[in-house]
Amino acid sequence: MSGAAASVTATLIWPTPTAIGISSALGLVALAWLGRRGHSNSWSKWPVHLLPLHLAALLAPSNSGLLLIPLAFVLARRWPRLGAVDVLAVAFTAWATYCDTRHFPGPAGSQFYWLLCLLLLATRHLITNVREFVSVCIAYIAGCIYVAVPVIAQAPASTGADWRPTSNVNINYTAYVLLTGIVLTIAVGALVQPHGKIRIAQVIAALILAAGIWATGTRAALLGLGAGIAFTLTRKLTASRTGWLLIATGFVPVALLSVALGWYGDAQLPELERFFNRQTGDLSGRLDVWPYARAIWESAELTGVGMNHFRAMNPLGIGSHNIVLTLGVDFGWIGVILYASMVGAAMAGFGRHVRCRRLGGLLLLSWVLIWATGHWEAASAAWLVLGLWSRLPELVDSLPRPTAPFSSVSRGEPEKLLHPTAAIV
Repeated sequence: MSGAAASVTATLIWPTPTAIGISSALGLVALAWLGRRGHSNSWSKWPVHLLPLHLAALLAPSNSGLLLIPLAFVLARRWPRLGAVDVLAVAFTAWATYCDTRHFPGPAGSQFYWLLCLLLLATRHLITNVREFVSVCIAYIAGCIYVAVPVIAQAPASTGADWRPTSNVNINYTAYVLLTGIVLTIAVGALVQPHGKIRIAQVIAALILAAGIWATGTRAALLGLGAGIAFTLTRKLTASRTGWLLIATGFVPVALLSVALGWYGDAQLPELERFFNRQTGDLSGRLDVWPYARAIWESAELTGVGMNHFRAMNPLGIGSHNIVLTLGVDFGWIGVILYASMVGAAMAGFGRHVRCRRLGGLLLLSWVLIWATGHWEAASAAWLVLGLWSRLPELVDSLPRPTAPFSSVSRGEPEKLLHPTAAIV
């Protein structure tokens, strides 16, 4: 693509505020139309309080839209009754604020975490059925497609060289949100009985997002995509409780701690670069910055040094690019434990459902390299999906189960949703 053509393409389709506003309005109209079809001819029965959440999901791929979340609670006219996940989210956010103001009195940089916390609470408590869950997923996937198209259009022919789009966009973050969009696309198919057109739309959406990931050349996202595909194909592993426990309580936490603390990974992770044309030998500076992060964390093990101050404290001027090191440097071991407990509590009930185990394992394996080599701890997409995934056990409970040996499920036919409000068309 020529430079002039690329410039015109970026001007037309890159997510500018005006374009985002127009696409957001169209997306909300489409979602309201889905709600109208799912209920009755009365628009008043569509849950209006979900519209800010839909808009936040639509803008999550751009890491924006969080200021709309308080409006969702105002429209709902109720405050959630906090559960374990909510208490841990609030506790982590309060601790982050304390650490930030303790070291640097004044306006707290951790105030962004309070908006993320509200997003998690809204996702957990305002979504009441499968249809609403799927509608939020659709909004997020639509935002991902909107971001993916210009990335594909502007990407060079080869993914071997570093490149940046013409707009001020973090290409790694873009790859992470697109990978998460593929996981949500699979979740939609797991919770509803897709008709032929919906199945085709799912495949097309997944292919567009996969092409966007490939265009970014982000290695963690590409490897996460490969891990997700391999996990999806190994049905026996994904269905077993043993496999779920090995992933959730074994492989993922051990891998993250090993890389963060330097037990394993500094010498082994560069070997993954040989699968890609872009080989830096130091994981694009990560192997150079991790020793500084470990040293600074050791100087303030419990409380850290405050949010976003590590960049000014290391000579490379970059973040630590590892979720454990980032949380440890910013908020100490207490922050790491609170955040990990929140993620664990969000998936605590997954062991009793095959669908939950499959979707939980898929998400963890897709994210593990992102957590290990990127910045994903303060991403609105990550907190949104954690809130969605924490609802999965209850939503799966609402789906029908076979009541006789010759039920439709035992004959291999697709399961039907329990209630009309659980259908999206």
